[in-house]
Amino acid sequence: KAYHAAQFWGTRGFFPTYMAALRQPLQEEDLGCWLEIFLAETGRTAGSRVLEWGDLTYAGFGRMIRSLAEETGIADSTKMTSPDWKYGPGNPDTPVLRGEACMALFQLYFHLMEERNVNVHHNSGS
Repeated sequence: KAYHAAQFWGTRGFFPTYMAALRQPLQEEDLGCWLEIFLAETGRTAGSRVLEWGDLTYAGFGRMIRSLAEETGIADSTKMTSPDWKYGPGNPDTPVLRGEACMALFQLYFHLMEERNVNVHHNSGS
């Protein structure tokens, strides 16, 4: 499910090797690095309040993604629903996997780019 997301983020430095380990639990160190890359790719600063994440469970990561969606200016942050990025149903205490995190950030990135393009066309009169 996260194959394209892993390829996309892999070209931007998410993984130090070819071993993306998408089915392994996400670690705080990786998330910190990935958020810095995401923020840089979206023109945000490292001073983001999102870098103060909570736990790396479905519930905690879901809150972080919603907060990041709001912070990056996505008008309708409800577009980002967890079933879009989760591998399976899981419960709120299930640890987030690396592939799921890649997928969530990938989807958020493209929602943001889509909104930016709409705003550019709208503001330019196109």
